[in-house]
Amino acid sequence: TGRVRSVNAENGQYVETGQELAVLADDSLLEIEMASDIRDVRQWLRFEENSAAEGRNWFSGIKQVECRVFGTDTGSSRFRKGMLHRAIRYDEKMHTLILAVRIDLSQPVQSRETGGAGLRLAAGMLCRVEIPGASMKDVFCLPSEAVSFEKTVFLFKNGRLKTAPVEIIRSDAGITYVRKGISPGDRVIISRIADPVEHAPLEIVSNQ
Repeated sequence: TGRVRSVNAENGQYVETGQELAVLADDSLLEIEMASDIRDVRQWLRFEENSAAEGRNWFSGIKQVECRVFGTDTGSSRFRKGMLHRAIRYDEKMHTLILAVRIDLSQPVQSRETGGAGLRLAAGMLCRVEIPGASMKDVFCLPSEAVSFEKTVFLFKNGRLKTAPVEIIRSDAGITYVRKGISPGDRVIISRIADPVEHAPLEIVSNQ
């Protein structure tokens, strides 16, 4: 079973041994090639426990994990399940690792919301892939605008402004994950402050 993607010969044409006559597609299995920053691969992708012990230099120890594949033109709620399969090649110009994600198109489309419609994918279409990465511990999730370019946040401490340096772990989709510098229960100022003055008096104004 399959589908003819292209035909490179005409009826009655003489062909030579080894000449490519046609290209077939198996629509029950779709493989996506996606580029990932090499720094993200090293820091966030999961690897098999024995891959480092075996002294592998190539990224053959990447753990196969279940992914979610979303279409870019059908909304963000509908997705198909995929599997991170392997690393294909390294792009020296872009400093990215090309990963292969396989989708079993025989499985039903799923949705984060009830009543999701269909999601049709074909070779050449743009899509978005979510791959679960390594876990983060002892981190705080803040809006990215609350963290300055100097890697600091502003705190409300005893009625005054205090600047606290933090360690940025990751920034993605408007969210920045930090650790150190703040503690549970601290009040972080999430809006930008023009010309902040250390220890300046602050007042919390309720919106209610």
